[in-house]
Amino acid sequence: MVIGCENYLEKYQPLFTHRQISEALDQVVTSVKLKWRLKKFAEKQANILIDRILQDKGQPDLSGTVERLRSSLKVGYTPADDVDGIGEKG
Repeated sequence: MVIGCENYLEKYQPLFTHRQISEALDQVVTSVKLKWRLKKFAEKQANILIDRILQDKGQPDLSGTVERLRSSLKVGYTPADDVDGIGEKG
């Protein structure tokens, strides 16, 4: 059961969290331009997260994911699969 929980946390939870954040931002953003940018970003990010689920081999790598995230936070970069230049140092 631990493998199932780790796999869920690594693959599915980010998609649900992304959807919740996108829906919340859509309700508070008033600018048409920002709504369009949010929609485009949300679509691209959702596709990345869905592809991770579809390519899942059933073996979680939660500890590897945590380590990659920690190292990216230390140097100021986001993970490489971010879109629209968000992975650039800012």
